[in-house]
Amino acid sequence: MWHRPLRLRHLFTSASPAMSILLTLEIIRLNAPAMFRGMVAVPAIQVRWERAAVFIYLIGAFPLFLIALLAALSKRRSWN
Repeated sequence: MWHRPLRLRHLFTSASPAMSILLTLEIIRLNAPAMFRGMVAVPAIQVRWERAAVFIYLIGAFPLFLIALLAALSKRRSWN
């Protein structure tokens, strides 16, 4: 999974999907600002509290989700 020593080529390869998405959004922002605002700027501001209630329900009803969340956020990982 990880190559040692870390090579710049591997970093560029792994960053290419994110860069392509950012480049596409930048092109849309420059060519059609109204479309960009409708796609990115306006929806990013909205908070949907009904989805937060579902998240709280899942954590309360199924503690396995809480364990998975804690495992995903833990700093200590064992890959052996």
